[in-house]
Amino acid sequence: MDRHGAKAPRFLGPHRTVAADPDGAREHLEALVGLLGEERDLLERLVHKLAAAAMLIEAGEDEFVARAVDEVVETEDDVGALELARAMLVADICDLLGFAGEVTLTQLARHVPEGLEEAFERRRVELGARLADIDRYRARARRAAEERLERVAQGIEGLERLEGGYEARTRGRIR
Repeated sequence: MDRHGAKAPRFLGPHRTVAADPDGAREHLEALVGLLGEERDLLERLVHKLAAAAMLIEAGEDEFVARAVDEVVETEDDVGALELARAMLVADICDLLGFAGEVTLTQLARHVPEGLEEAFERRRVELGARLADIDRYRARARRAAEERLERVAQGIEGLERLEGGYEARTRGRIR
């Protein structure tokens, strides 16, 4: 049982408390709270980039869409690098606390020392909210792009019908 009365998941196994290793684990957990704040900020930037790309697609501002998509990809690369840093830090924390297997932030939150609980939980909730925003804007951009592609395809079909008809109508008159 942890200090909240919850039973530790089986895969965590026996573990030390942060109090047993105050210098190592607490420092790492404080660093994790800071890293989660950076990740939240970067995800917020990704939300804005995705929203901008979706609006450009919806508005038909095709000349700006490629750059907007490039900015989304660049920001996603930055998020990926930060996620890797977070995963490495969480692995270090798990080693310090004697956890076995993969641990989610929700599971790790049960073992955050007093004084960090509120900040850790706030960051965890904020990350979840930003991820939901990202999914929503990604879907919006995809729908807008699919609608634009459908209109372009319809336009091409219309042009192809006109070309065949125009040639047939004018062939005899031009010669």
